[in-house]
Amino acid sequence: IIELNFPLVYLMRRNATDSGGFGKYTGGMAPASIYMVKGTKDFKVNLYRHSQKTPPNWGMFGGYPGAPLEGLLVLDSDLPEWFSHSRVPTGFEDMEGLGGTVFNPPDRANIQQKVVHEYDLMFNRLNAGGGYGDPLDRDPQAVAADLRRGAVSLNNAEKVYGVAIHPVTRQ
Repeated sequence: IIELNFPLVYLMRRNATDSGGFGKYTGGMAPASIYMVKGTKDFKVNLYRHSQKTPPNWGMFGGYPGAPLEGLLVLDSDLPEWFSHSRVPTGFEDMEGLGGTVFNPPDRANIQQKVVHEYDLMFNRLNAGGGYGDPLDRDPQAVAADLRRGAVSLNNAEKVYGVAIHPVTRQ
């Protein structure tokens, strides 16, 4: 629907790693997406900060809160160069390597309108659910499964859940 009604192309949609609140029972993961402006030189978007500093939900009984909402623009990036090498950004972790200017809405609640151009990127991650119970009580096999499915990073599997996982075999 978005691509049919707006000059945007989805480059990525997935559940965001480390977004669900850590806990014995993890919170629901947040959807993340990257949109690219396509076929226009004058498209305006409204940006505002909401729940970016304080998570809108909390973990319970030792569980961590879920990740807050995040939205950023990358203007005048090197995306056409990436395309020439059959590369595409796959998450927020690629943002710095794209070059260009990263625009993060100011810390106030007012709406700010920005003009975006073809190949500019909009990164978006929605809110996630909080965890329940102490993360150190999560079954180590469940943490390894979370790692393999992309729900948790190797870093947080070790630092938050206390589970040592082999970086190559993911076991």
